[in-house]
Amino acid sequence: MADSLDVDVSSNALELAYLEASTAFQNNKQFDQALAYANKTLSRVDMGYGDASTPGSAYLARAEAAIGLKDLVAASSDLSKAETSERSAVSWIQDDKLKQTYKQKLKEVLEFHARLLTATGNQIEAKAKTDEAATL
Repeated sequence: MADSLDVDVSSNALELAYLEASTAFQNNKQFDQALAYANKTLSRVDMGYGDASTPGSAYLARAEAAIGLKDLVAASSDLSKAETSERSAVSWIQDDKLKQTYKQKLKEVLEFHARLLTATGNQIEAKAKTDEAATL
């Protein structure tokens, strides 16, 4: 359905639809499709579409799909990219309330990444992520 939407391709609606499709496919345990729609979102981001939250959300969706596909290395890489995206948003957003929203999202991504790193036996990096999350 996301591909058939009749929306202005310059609006953020298409990115949101792709992210929703990725989530729906993940919920149905169709991780290849979830990954494909997260990738479609990132392709749109590369073309300059989306808002400040889009890249982080797309990398997070891609990481979740990678976990479903049992590719923990790719998931960790995408979580690092999600962290970078959220840090970037926190650094340039001026509105204090909105900045706090992005800090909370960064905290959640860091905690998720820490759990993944713990599961893969990387305790040192997991602790670093947990410690950073605690400062937010």
